[in-house]
Amino acid sequence: MTADTHSELPHALSERADRFIVQTGLELTPAAQRVIGLSDFAARIARMQPEWFAKAMLNGTMDAAPADSGLQEETRDLLEGVEKMDELKRILRQLRNRRQLWVIWRHMLGLATFEETTCSLTNMADMLVGSTLDLVERWEVAKHGSPMGETTGEAQRLIIFGLGKLGGRELNLSSDVDLIFAFAEPGKTASGMTSQNFFVRVGQRLIDALNTVTADGFVFRVDMRLRAYGSSGPLAMHFSAMERYLETEGRDWERYAYIKARAIAGDVDAGEQFLESIQPFVFRRYLDYGSIESMRDIKALMDNRREADDIKLGVGGIRDAEFAVQVQQLIRGGRERALRRPAFLDALAELEAINVFNEETAGQLREAYRFLRHSEHSIQAETDRQTQRLPANDLGRLRLAICHGFDSYDEYVSVLGEHRARIEVVFDQLLVVNVPDVEFDLWSQRENLKALSGAGFRDVSESSRLLLELARSRDRNTVSETSRRRLDQIMPRLLELVVRASNPDQVLSNLLPILRDVLGRSTYLALLRDNPSAMERLVRLAGESRWLADQFRMRPMFLDMLQDSSLVMLANPPMERDALIDSLGSQLVDGLDEEGVLDELRSFKEHHVFQVVLAQALGLLPLMLASD
Repeated sequence: MTADTHSELPHALSERADRFIVQTGLELTPAAQRVIGLSDFAARIARMQPEWFAKAMLNGTMDAAPADSGLQEETRDLLEGVEKMDELKRILRQLRNRRQLWVIWRHMLGLATFEETTCSLTNMADMLVGSTLDLVERWEVAKHGSPMGETTGEAQRLIIFGLGKLGGRELNLSSDVDLIFAFAEPGKTASGMTSQNFFVRVGQRLIDALNTVTADGFVFRVDMRLRAYGSSGPLAMHFSAMERYLETEGRDWERYAYIKARAIAGDVDAGEQFLESIQPFVFRRYLDYGSIESMRDIKALMDNRREADDIKLGVGGIRDAEFAVQVQQLIRGGRERALRRPAFLDALAELEAINVFNEETAGQLREAYRFLRHSEHSIQAETDRQTQRLPANDLGRLRLAICHGFDSYDEYVSVLGEHRARIEVVFDQLLVVNVPDVEFDLWSQRENLKALSGAGFRDVSESSRLLLELARSRDRNTVSETSRRRLDQIMPRLLELVVRASNPDQVLSNLLPILRDVLGRSTYLALLRDNPSAMERLVRLAGESRWLADQFRMRPMFLDMLQDSSLVMLANPPMERDALIDSLGSQLVDGLDEEGVLDELRSFKEHHVFQVVLAQALGLLPLMLASD
């Protein structure tokens, strides 16, 4: 909603605008008075560049949305012929400060949507990082020659990946930029310098140009800690080395980070191809419950690092909302390609579409996220400081309230509390599981015979034999400790469900081979442990159909379909012929060889046949529709 720029500002703010007029001799429009009163940063940049500010204020330049083409042309013109780092730094900071003030102007006056603000800031970052790379890389090529790939023999360029909010096109007003530097393959320059040394030098100069604080400020705070091996790792690595690192040492938090990875500068096409090649590392093909425990560790760490007045790190803050969405992306993105969206709001919409979040919850998260991010921009616009902490002084609190259209800070805090409480509910329910205690030793023959004898089994000795056979499989050296622990956790509840069946012997006979065959894939044991309703459906279906039980045993990935969120899709009418063709086409991607195509065809057929049979067995699909 557009702010009323003609409304009278509180005295504490209007006097700051009056002081600016006296100090600079510039007459301010009502809109400018409001912006100068609300933002010390805006006042500082206006003082530093008074001619530009006066012209932009009077001709209404900043009332219109920033045009990316204008910044691109201005950057190109100003950087043409620049040969010295000091001159580059001065021009970059001048450009950044002008665009930053423009964005703040529209934010403070309520002219910009949240999407416009983050998009304008992200596009500015892309252009300034890219233009800086072009220049410093050209300087280094002039000294050492272009680095040539050892297999292609072609000149290479540095590739810059943006992660975090930059990668998601969600940059805030005073954000770090999380970068990773890479290049396609090893090689050398004409002077004999290795490609790695060349690109490390380029990267160092780029960081210096952007990150160093001068009299004009800085362009971006550059954070390189997300690269392979963190701060101790090389500043730039070639693709093969990065792939080896991710395959052998990549951790779940790195998968979490790469959800938002985007090639932003340099050889962008090669960068996008690399990101596509590591999608199997980021998004496992089937629901990734094996990662849930490490995600729980991250969540617990977040719980232990709370700052009450911080709208990002505090309870129900921005980070909690982002975690709730990104964990679901990580778990389900291997199967649901639509979830591979770097931006929070885009991913949330996809999660709502597949009913991971219902309409009400998704709507509350969306509204709360917008409110918190708007607050973040207002806090940072005051002094261009990288903070999400609520103001501690009366002036800052008054500014924040007015930016949101409230008459008082108390009103603002009340609404903020409602939004944070809604996020807290979603976050608290995330990854929660009640693991049953093991009440008796399942793997002792004496104990399980005693337990089974009074549980309704007709052939106690046979059921005991099957359990002991599972126990022997469990205790093999090839089975991980994680799998043993997860099996022990699910068995009491699973046996409790089995003995309730009308034919417990048959259910146990059909069920235990499934468990035995997934011991090497503890992910599926975690799925059953973390989804009680899925376990109940498995026990029921195993008792009713040996064919279904065999399908689960041979293709454990089908266990994913037993979850509540998957049942929503099963309850829908099966896809028509044209929709099936489109779905198959999306799986037959370019680059598959003949064997790969056949594998995809088999998988597609098996998946859809099983989906129809399962929907019918669960009573979700009438027989006539199943036949169709």
